[in-house]
Amino acid sequence: MLKPLLKGDRVVIISPAGFVGSSLQPAIDVLKSWGLEVEVGKYARSQKGYFAGTDGHRLEDLQWALDHPKVKAILFARGGYGTSRIIDQLNFNGFLKFPKWLIGFSDITALHLKVNQLGVPTIHGPMALQFGKKEYASSIEHLQQLLFTGLSTINVKGDFKESQTIQADITGGNLSLLIDSMATPNELNTRDRILFIEDIGEGIYKIDRMLMHLKRAGKLEEIKALIIGHFTNISDTSPAYHQTLYELIESTLARPDVPIVTHFPAGHEPENIALPLGLPAQLEISPTKAKLKMSMRS
Repeated sequence: MLKPLLKGDRVVIISPAGFVGSSLQPAIDVLKSWGLEVEVGKYARSQKGYFAGTDGHRLEDLQWALDHPKVKAILFARGGYGTSRIIDQLNFNGFLKFPKWLIGFSDITALHLKVNQLGVPTIHGPMALQFGKKEYASSIEHLQQLLFTGLSTINVKGDFKESQTIQADITGGNLSLLIDSMATPNELNTRDRILFIEDIGEGIYKIDRMLMHLKRAGKLEEIKALIIGHFTNISDTSPAYHQTLYELIESTLARPDVPIVTHFPAGHEPENIALPLGLPAQLEISPTKAKLKMSMRS
C-alpha cells in the first residue's frame, strides 16, 4: 500500500506526452519548498515535433521513473497526447516492486487506468506546468495536503432526491481518453465504482456520442455514482443542440438510482482538486450537497 509522502522523499518529473515548451523550474522550486528531493527525467525537456521527444525517449524516461527504487512519486509535466503511443511497451514489474504515486490528468488518464488495473492507486491532479501560477495556487495547496496527510474532503453543492452514503473506488478521468481505452489492455472498468469524467474542447454532440459509447458498452450500468468535473470550452451545434450538458448526461445515464454530482472542481481549469483514483472513497449525499471523503492512509 502506498503511503503519504514525507520530507526527504524523492519525486521525479517526466514528460510522456506533449512537448513542455516552458520552464519546469517553478515546479522544481515548489516541490523543494515542500522538503522533497527533485529529479528531472533525461528527456523531460526534449522536443520531437508535437511530442516531448521521440516515442523511444519518452518510453525510456517513463520506464526509468517507474522502475526507480528510491522514487516515491512521479509528477507529469503536462498532458496533450502521446502516452497511449508508448503505454503498451511498458514493463510494470519494477513499478510493482517499488510502487509510487503517479500525479497528472488529461492524457495521463491512460496511465491511471492501467496502474489502477494493477491494484495501485494514482492521483488525478495538477501537473508540473501548473505549479507556480497564481491561479492554480489553491489546487497545488490541496495536492500538497493530500500528498503529505493522505486525507481529503471535498464538498460540492447539489440538489439530490435522497440522502445516502456510497462507498466505492473512484475510476475515470478525461472522457475522450476513457473512450480511447475501450477494447485495449487498459480498458475502463466501472463495475461497482464511482465514475469521474471531465473533458475540454469538445462539441456537445461529440460528448453525446462518447456517453452513448459508454452506455452501449455497458459501462454506465455498473456504476454506483457519477461525478462530473469541468467540461471546458464545450461548443454547441448549429442549430443548437436540444439539451444542455447536464440534461444530456442525465438522460443518457437514465438511472434515477445513481446520484450524479455536478460541478466537481477537477479538470482543465485552475480549480483542479487532486482526486485519488483506485482507492476506496466515501460519498455522502444529502439533499443539498455531496461530500467526498478519501484517505491514502493504510
